[in-house]
Amino acid sequence: MRPVAPGWASLTCTQLNSTVIVHVLDVIPSDIAMTVGDSYTYSPVATIGSDWGQVNKFEWASSDESVAKVDANGHVTAVAPGKAVISATANYNDIALGTGYTAKSVVTVSTQPAQELKLNVNSQNLSVGETVQLTATISPSNTTNKAVKWLSSNENIAQVDDNGNVTAIGAGYCSIYVKADDGSGKFDKCLIHVNGPATARGDINGDGAVNLSDAKMVVDIFVGNE
Repeated sequence: MRPVAPGWASLTCTQLNSTVIVHVLDVIPSDIAMTVGDSYTYSPVATIGSDWGQVNKFEWASSDESVAKVDANGHVTAVAPGKAVISATANYNDIALGTGYTAKSVVTVSTQPAQELKLNVNSQNLSVGETVQLTATISPSNTTNKAVKWLSSNENIAQVDDNGNVTAIGAGYCSIYVKADDGSGKFDKCLIHVNGPATARGDINGDGAVNLSDAKMVVDIFVGNE
């Protein structure tokens, strides 16, 4: 008999020449969904026969510790995407009662997408040749993929490298965008003004006018640079 859910079961134990009643209360849920970095603590209780009393010791094991780890107290930590089977074997007097007294739980670990992306600077004035370092912070801290993409709306005004370092190239306005690279769609932007002859805000493509072509360029930045 392999208990996997709350209830009663009757076992015949020939060594004791008696019938042992096994009551398993809230052994462990059969399926658990977690995201990377999450934790969960099982609360199993097993009672074996009126003479034996309650069993409150268990041996815990994970089929794949690279996905989910479990400690001696049934505390599980999600490590990486995938599936792992967590098993709890009831012990009596520090002796494992065997596989017939083992409950199993399938833990499915999924990725944690970015929920927020923020820049340390939202606007910056520069002169041609000057630079500014932009830093992106992704939340939550256990986001699985923390890679980001950097984009300039107009590289004739300001350019940005893969590390968020912005260099002023020519007079005008442009926006520097940072976008989470995990498919979550989270992004932030910094408005850059490079000192020189006035240029209208919103002139993304630098053609001297603010019109639908500028809006299209913003769309292209996010759709055409996945």
